[in-house]
Amino acid sequence: MAWGAEKSPEPRLPLSKKRNGSRYLGVCLGALMIAGAMTSAACGQTAREAVAPLPKPVLPAELASAEPDDDLDAAVEAAAEEETASATAAPPSVGWVLPVDHGIRADKAGQGQFLAPRYHGKHNGVDLLAPIGTPVLAACAGEAIQGVLGGYGRVVKLVCPLPADWGKGYLSLFYSHLSKQLLTTDVYTRVELGQELGAVGKSGNASGASVMPHLHLELIVHPTERAAKDETHSGRDQSDNQAAGALVAQIEERCLAPAGVELSAGMRRHRRLDPYVVLSCMGAKKPALTPANGALRGASTPWHALYTARESNPDITLLPTP
Repeated sequence: MAWGAEKSPEPRLPLSKKRNGSRYLGVCLGALMIAGAMTSAACGQTAREAVAPLPKPVLPAELASAEPDDDLDAAVEAAAEEETASATAAPPSVGWVLPVDHGIRADKAGQGQFLAPRYHGKHNGVDLLAPIGTPVLAACAGEAIQGVLGGYGRVVKLVCPLPADWGKGYLSLFYSHLSKQLLTTDVYTRVELGQELGAVGKSGNASGASVMPHLHLELIVHPTERAAKDETHSGRDQSDNQAAGALVAQIEERCLAPAGVELSAGMRRHRRLDPYVVLSCMGAKKPALTPANGALRGASTPWHALYTARESNPDITLLPTP
C-alpha cells in the first residue's frame, strides 16, 4: 500500500443473522484455507468455530512402547566427544629437521651416530645423510641465529623452550655444514616450527671428498633462555647441568622404558643429548626411511641398527611416545 493511501476496512464476521422469506440478511464469509484444503465456513460462524483443531498424531504401538537405544546414544555421544577433542587437540611442539630420511651417515670418513668414536673423544651429535640443497627445518618455534664457525662451517643455532608438558628449560639446536643460510647474522630472529632455516651442504671440515653431504645436528639442554643463547657448542666444553639430567630422567621414564627402547650407545654426553631420541620422544614425526641415490647410495646406517623398540620400527616412525 502506498504511503498516504486510505486503508480499506477489514471484513467482519456478522454478529447476527436473520431469515425473512427469500431475504437473507446474514453475510456469509468465504472460504478458509485449512491444511491446504478449501473449507467453506457456515454463515454466521466465527472463524474460530469454523477451524477444527487438527488431530494429534498416533504412533504405532511398537514405536510408542519402544525403549531408548542406549548403545546408539552412547555412540553418538562418543563421536561428538571425539570430534571435539580432535578440533581442540594441541598441535605438535616439535618436528623433524629434514623433509627426507636417508639414515645416519656412514662413509669412508667415519660413522655419524651419536657418541661415535672421534679423535677428540666422541661425536656430539648425529649426522643425517642428505643431498646438497635439501632444506633444513626448525625443530621447534623459537629464536635462531646464523654464522660461520671453524670446522662446523656455515651454522644455524635455534633456541626454543621445552614443550610445556616436559617441564622448564631450553633447547639449543645446532645445525652445521650448511650450504646456505636463510636468517640473519649476529641477531636472533623469530622462527616457527617447520620453517626453512637453510640447506644441507659440505662446509667446514665436511668438505673432503670422502665425506658425504649431511646435516650435523646437536642438541644441548639449559635451564634458562640466557644460558641457551650463550651456548657456543664448542667440542672442548663438556660441562654438565641439572636441566639435562632432569630431561633424561623424564625421557627414560615416559618414553624409553614403557616402549622397551634399547640404544646401541648412551643418549647423553654431559649436557648434550641424542637429538633423535629427544625429538622423537617429544612427538616429532619424520619421513619414512628411503635409500639415497647416486653417490650417496649405501653411505648410511639404518636407524634399526642403532635403536630398537618393542613395538615400533624406528626406520618408519620415530620412537613411540606414551
